[in-house]
Parts: sequence; structure tokens; C-alpha cells
Amino acid sequence: SLTYWASDPLQAMTSPSAQWLRVDLTRVTIVSRVQLHWQGDVAFASVYQIQTDAPGSAARTPADGSKQQEHNSEEVDLTEELGEDVWNTVVSVEDGDGSWDVLKFSAVQCRRVQVVCTQAGGSTLQYAVYSFDVYE
Repeated sequence: SLTYWASDPLQAMTSPSAQWLRVDLTRVTIVSRVQLHWQGDVAFASVYQIQTDAPGSAARTPADGSKQQEHNSEEVDLTEELGEDVWNTVVSVEDGDGSWDVLKFSAVQCRRVQVVCTQAGGSTLQYAVYSFDVYE
């Protein structure tokens, strides 16, 4: 079954900060590849980064300190002090086209992986992902 995540288009119009989607693997895992299934030419990121948290960090917020919509559409401020925020960019994409993206990188240990969208490439200001898969 597919899942679906979409950024808030109103937030994109009023605040140009990055929007992000995060996967919590529930334990430290070795990761070396992610796969993103964007919503085609309508809502995707043409510029984005894949980031991993450092093992043992309490990383809770993207490197840019932005806010994000929870799945229930209530805005939550994730910049609260929960420990040292340590995010490492493992892949930077500057030419996303809205298709399936398979991104390989050097294996890292992490618990959380996130895609941080910084520039929309579709016909809307929105980002939309049908699936965000993380692999060893």
C-alpha cells in the first residue's frame, strides 16, 4: 500500500522556509539508499537534501530549524530543546524532475532519515511524496 505526504501549500506561499518529511526507523540502522516516489510533474522538489541524524543525537528539527506539519495537519514547533540537533546531509539534489528517485550514498548509521525540500519544481508550490523508502 502507498502512503501519501504533501506539504502545506499555504505555508509555502507565506513562508519560504524548507519543508520536510522524516522517517523514524525506531533503532539505529545502517542506511545507504533511499527511494522517493514524487507526485509527478504536479508537486515535487527540484532541489532537496537527504539527511540522516547522528547516532545518539536527539535530532528533532531540520538543519534549517523549520516547522513541519504533522500527519494530523496541526502545526508543531520542532525547535524545542530536546538535546543536540545533529543532521548530516548525505545527498544533495539540484535537478529533481518529479519521477522516481533512487539515491545511493556511503553507508551511515542512523535512526532517522529525512528529505528536506527547498525548491518546488512542479506546477504548484507544494511538495508531495507517495512513498519514501529507506534501505540498507
